[in-house]
Amino acid sequence: MLNKKILAAAVAVAFTGGASATVTIDAAGTTASPIGTLTVATESFTATDFVDGFLPITTTGGANATDITFDVGFSVGLSDTRFVRVDLVNGEFGSVPALSALNEAGVYDNTDFNAVLSSGGVGESFVIFEISDSALGIPLDAELTVATATINATTAGTVTAQYRLYADALLANSGAETTADGIAATLANTGAVNYIQFASGADGSFTDADEVVATVESGFLEFSTATSITGNSELASLALITVSDLVAANTIQPDGAAFGITNLVAAGADLTISGDFSAGQFTLNTVNTCAAGTAVPGTLNDAESELVFSTVTPTATAYYFCVNIADAAAVAGASAGFDEDDGDVAQRSNYTVTVEGVTSGVEYSDDAGSVVYDTTTIEIPFVTTFADYNQRIYIVNTSVEEAAYSFTFYTEDGIEVEGTDVATGTVAPNEVTLIRAVDLVEITGGNRVAAVLDVELADGEVSAATQIVNRNSGETDTIILN
Repeated sequence: MLNKKILAAAVAVAFTGGASATVTIDAAGTTASPIGTLTVATESFTATDFVDGFLPITTTGGANATDITFDVGFSVGLSDTRFVRVDLVNGEFGSVPALSALNEAGVYDNTDFNAVLSSGGVGESFVIFEISDSALGIPLDAELTVATATINATTAGTVTAQYRLYADALLANSGAETTADGIAATLANTGAVNYIQFASGADGSFTDADEVVATVESGFLEFSTATSITGNSELASLALITVSDLVAANTIQPDGAAFGITNLVAAGADLTISGDFSAGQFTLNTVNTCAAGTAVPGTLNDAESELVFSTVTPTATAYYFCVNIADAAAVAGASAGFDEDDGDVAQRSNYTVTVEGVTSGVEYSDDAGSVVYDTTTIEIPFVTTFADYNQRIYIVNTSVEEAAYSFTFYTEDGIEVEGTDVATGTVAPNEVTLIRAVDLVEITGGNRVAAVLDVELADGEVSAATQIVNRNSGETDTIILN
């Protein structure tokens, strides 16, 4: 929450003479803890809620929802009378406003505070109060509140509120900033401060997403220590999904009631996560250890690109989105591609989570994490074991460290491929590693595949090339790959 002194600095208002004062919106009935600009969710009202072109913003559903709180900003002497003026832009007072002073221990005893409504109020965009204290006077840091049951807003723009303190009734009534001879007319002046704005109740963010790193050294069968679950390198949490965070702070409905997540998302809405689910187990869990006992499986679509969770309560519960590439029994429905016998090679992918809104056709999406490799990736579009060709692949390590490498192969329909022992290995520092295609891969049903080479080095520390020699003609074709 914003302290009233902090908020004064944040809005950076320009004061036209006199001491500073702060205009804020009261927080749920506690004048001592004001909040920033109040947001009325556009999803919470329709055209039928308007009366004579205004949307009534009331306190029916929330105490003090429309209160305006400010410091006096200039002391009022024991026998003095001063004039408080509050102006609205894009709004007007829909009911009689009242001005009160907070009893603050050590700051102000409000026992003898007196405020009389002098001008403006209902149906007007301003109100003026005559204030005094016959016993103590009013210190400059005393806190005042204008309370009204209804503010009528145009919704054409943000409703702003401006507080000014005058010593002269005529100047207060005119709303002048300066006198005829150019002297500041006010004792305190906040300038216009945002009061009520109209925006979507959804602020767009409801996940805490992570980048999980699969290591080339493990053949992408394990995650790095820094990104895996402690004690289990084959298990990681990709994101914490808290759908209730979708609602922006300090958001209300026109009746002053809080605008909550169930106003945006149905309690039983599906969570749909998109990405590559072709390998590994993907589940939702209620604990950050991704423990099997709390795993919630989803339903995978035929393309293995969407995992739908229909048995969760997204509006009430936070879930960890977990991936498991362990050699272990699969969670039913978690992933159709899981290899129970040999474990799974982690697949690089970005994941996105989507939840359905209450309004038909409305969806809210956010980042659900990603799986990356700790490598430089080099694409090799053509690898062949054709007998008339002798193909060599060169990997150049220009760093001073040994680096792990791994090949991944991609085939045409009807072709089967299996990497040999040299499909993974290490490249020595400041050396060139040569690998012949016939030693790298075994191809069944054809003699060509595509490959991706991942090397555990920064891009500037590794280069690669492929060279094909025609055994019949002796011609050589060399291609620099990166």
